[in-house]
Amino acid sequence: MRVKRSIFGILGVFAVMVAVVFAAGSAQAAVPSNHTAGGHVLTALSAPSGALSTSPQAVTAQTPAAFAAPVSDIDPLLCCSRIENRSQYSITAYKDWTCDWGGTASSSTGCFGGSSRGVSPGSTTPYFEDWDVLRIDGGWCYKVYFTTGVSAFTKFYNQSGLGHRYVKVDDASTGYVQAQRYGSCPA
Repeated sequence: MRVKRSIFGILGVFAVMVAVVFAAGSAQAAVPSNHTAGGHVLTALSAPSGALSTSPQAVTAQTPAAFAAPVSDIDPLLCCSRIENRSQYSITAYKDWTCDWGGTASSSTGCFGGSSRGVSPGSTTPYFEDWDVLRIDGGWCYKVYFTTGVSAFTKFYNQSGLGHRYVKVDDASTGYVQAQRYGSCPA
């Protein structure tokens, strides 16, 4: 069953974020419990006893498991694009897509600008900062999984024998570099 993003989905994600913030402030951390939905593993965070206040002065949140996700998988909602590195090699992200065309997964050899940053394996660009471009290094092939507000898909970018290529990640979308290989595409 596919869960579409709606105001309830956004509120559910917000509630998880609030629960994580409150749980992080307690002596005990939130405890993840995994659920499977449509082939994807969703993680609901359940706060330890006393981590969330039920007083009227405090913000409280309870979220159905269908809307919960690990913090690393929460898309940056309406503000920002994000790039996450799930591969074994470092990658490079840029702040700005400089062309006036293209959507998520569009690519070019020159539509990038602004600050750049390396993203180590297992890391992500900062949450709530807009990182619009993923660089595909010359000579390498990257496998990238994209999530947008309405779809999720995988694309390969093969730059074997070629120079760098730059891939756009729209606002409210995330590009997950799943694998990369020099000279040929990964499985």
